[in-house]
Amino acid sequence: MRKLLALATLTATGAWACDCYGPQTFCGVQAPPPPFWEYTPPDHNILGVKLGEVSYGMDVLVLQSFSGSIAAGDTIRVWGDCGWLCRRFVDTWADGDTVVWGLHDADLQGNGTCAGAAEQPGDFMITICGLNWLGYANGSVNGQITDGTQQIMTLAEFQTTLGDCLAGTTGMEEQQADGQLLWDGIRQQLAWQGANTPVSIDVTDMNGRTVLSGRWRGEAIRLAGLASEVVIVRVRHAQGILRKRIVVR
Repeated sequence: MRKLLALATLTATGAWACDCYGPQTFCGVQAPPPPFWEYTPPDHNILGVKLGEVSYGMDVLVLQSFSGSIAAGDTIRVWGDCGWLCRRFVDTWADGDTVVWGLHDADLQGNGTCAGAAEQPGDFMITICGLNWLGYANGSVNGQITDGTQQIMTLAEFQTTLGDCLAGTTGMEEQQADGQLLWDGIRQQLAWQGANTPVSIDVTDMNGRTVLSGRWRGEAIRLAGLASEVVIVRVRHAQGILRKRIVVR
């Protein structure tokens, strides 16, 4: 969430200040818990290289897309702050830096605020609300990924972790005492065991796309041949929702 507060007295840095909050981990901004329920998660998560600055924006070459509609190989325009917006200044990063960014679709607010602004539909922005970027070096992602410590993960580990974050779980299975979700990796099928019969199932890929959805009473379901190797399974039952991350061959 972000908002601008008018200051009663002008300061040397401008007439506006940003009253902003948000989770201070990259995982936290993906599916924020209370009291950040009004915070807007990123629309896209990418790995990219900063090519150079244009006014208060920057051009980014996308190396990998973790979620959202931006494709690897695209060159995108990302707008930051000009001193009047709730965005991060793009000089946070040097030209040539490789970074993991959580980006929002541009709201075009700079066009009415920043001199010489040229924000266009289809551009993106980097908010200062919450933790929306991580470092990248030597094949590993680094920063406050899931907690307040400086963590280091391989790119593959980070992608799996981010999938859990997008699903609202960090990989821990939520099992009920009277029922559990079973995955048979040999037969590549799901089944339910226990008295607490489920009522529906949803399976999504790492980009949040639904690959299977419908009513389910716990009978075996085969998941072989899916385009995504890692999926998040959500099962609704009388006591709530169970989530489980599985790897499909």
